[in-house]
Amino acid sequence: QTPSGTTTVQIGPLGTASCFAYEDGVRNILGVPYGRLAKRWTRATLADSWQDNKHDGTKLGPRSHGIATHEANIDNDLAVPVPDHPAIPRPKPSELGCLNLNIALPPLPAGRDTQTNPLPVIIYVHGGAFCFGSGGTANNDGAHFAGYSAKRGTPCIYISINYRLGLGGFLASQAIKDELARDGFAGVGNFALTDQQVALQWVQKYIGHLGGDPNNVTLMGQSAGAASIGYLMMARGAEGNEPQGFQRAVMLSGAVGTMENWSMDMCERKYQAVLRHFGIANGPDELDKLRAIPEVEVANATEVIEGAGPGELVIMNATVDGWFHSPQLVSDAELLDSPESLFRWRAPQWLKSLMIGDVRQEGLIFRGKLMNPERGYAWYRDVLAEHVGGAAVADTILKEKYGAKEDSAAGSAELAGPLTDICGDVFFKIPTIVMADTASRRASGGHPAGTGPAVYGYHFDRPSTADNVLKGLAHHSVDNIYGHLNALDIMTPEQGELARRVADDWLDFAQGERDPWIRYEGAEGDRGDGGRWMVYEPDDTWRVKSESEDEERRGYKRMRWLLD
Repeated sequence: QTPSGTTTVQIGPLGTASCFAYEDGVRNILGVPYGRLAKRWTRATLADSWQDNKHDGTKLGPRSHGIATHEANIDNDLAVPVPDHPAIPRPKPSELGCLNLNIALPPLPAGRDTQTNPLPVIIYVHGGAFCFGSGGTANNDGAHFAGYSAKRGTPCIYISINYRLGLGGFLASQAIKDELARDGFAGVGNFALTDQQVALQWVQKYIGHLGGDPNNVTLMGQSAGAASIGYLMMARGAEGNEPQGFQRAVMLSGAVGTMENWSMDMCERKYQAVLRHFGIANGPDELDKLRAIPEVEVANATEVIEGAGPGELVIMNATVDGWFHSPQLVSDAELLDSPESLFRWRAPQWLKSLMIGDVRQEGLIFRGKLMNPERGYAWYRDVLAEHVGGAAVADTILKEKYGAKEDSAAGSAELAGPLTDICGDVFFKIPTIVMADTASRRASGGHPAGTGPAVYGYHFDRPSTADNVLKGLAHHSVDNIYGHLNALDIMTPEQGELARRVADDWLDFAQGERDPWIRYEGAEGDRGDGGRWMVYEPDDTWRVKSESEDEERRGYKRMRWLLD
């Protein structure tokens, strides 16, 4: 959507922001700073003032540096092929300047008084394995979405945020922890997650000045952004009735347990590897020397330090530091890996509703790593055996449940296919099922019986139509170009209808006044055939299905067998 001009918006005591104006009445404020950083590897503090009480909201704020592979292909995103808008150029990355957000304000219907009837708010947390991505991409721009929300009579404010990524967002060590303590901060690592908490604080403090309702905030995230929401729901204080800055959650292709937690020992080994890579000896000035390395060099070194091969996905992980996570859910004494954290999670008392789901072929993001020519069937069986109780059980899973063949050549597509399905189930689909089951129970976490959050499950099965190697695949992130409504010009009319349906569902969910579709209810429901899932179909239609109806395509029985 092309801006028709510029205007100004007053944001309470902060001052006046210039912003883009659109013909449909949308105002889009870009690059608003929400946090400040004094240096790398410290906690962010709230940005509560502007120089001269002014902000230029016609320019995107910087994003955090991504890893080298992503930066080299940033203009050729195969998964989300939405080009930058010529009126909104992409700024250079800046780790210390990346704590900013973008706010799309819908036009108000005649007579709408936001003092007495404020607008719901959606805050979008981008994905990228905590190693790349931006809230300021053309696909994540909120102007189309905000305009559409007003057109359908459900005006909603849309916000997208940036946060620190990679080693800048997750590096942890005793040296960093000691320095944080000297500076008056708690914990260590998890800087990306505490950045997000500061963004939520900013919205709580200032969104009312823009007509938004701080008591009706939906936090929406995709992939690592969805995993972020899982972490925030397991943060200190979140397990009770302590407000966390949002009341509803939309988790797109990510859940509690999608990404494992790291112990302090694991983080210390990673930190020492970083020092060795840059030739820095341990000593009182090691952090000063590390900070002297340009941030782009630190980002570019990430894949080398991780030992990632061509096509392998690099992921950052949260630190179990004894402070960030709720002590009721995670402790240093008992490090919770992905399965344990997933099964201990309970829906917080303050959570009003949860939407959670996945795409059909989630595991494709692991395919590059799974086609290693040095790893055959026996290697994967032995790795799996360590987690499932022995080689016999591992063989059953690989052969009987997923159709793997022991004589498949190492690195072959024949072997990678079943392994891809396993990874998609274990890291995405099963955590989604468990969270939906857990949250839909009539008594969950701090919720008294019968007052748990409203839960809505979905599956996105529409394959990509982009003219690249992903065409025909319902791959991880394929759904990302639909609900934001920023790719309608490259879609068929039928795809456009599907995109608007996804946006409708998001908006109905965020309003909180009606169900976007029938509630999940889960495996313990009265129907006896599993939960109910909205399925966005391959043919651009949509309908709610039971697990028994969708068994052939989805394989619920196999996944629930693994859970048992």
